[in-house]
Amino acid sequence: ISYEELIKELEKVTLDEVIDVSKRIFSAGNVSITALGPLDRDTIAVDQLNF
Repeated sequence: ISYEELIKELEKVTLDEVIDVSKRIFSAGNVSITALGPLDRDTIAVDQLNF
């Protein structure tokens, strides 16, 4: 797969999909950080952050 094709496919992934996968793969009770960027502070939905 070419770099251009890879980027095209990655751009199809939504933030909701990333959050869903993150919630399923990270162990409860542990701290894991998934970084998406660049994002402005105001665009981060802090209610989606579960501690």
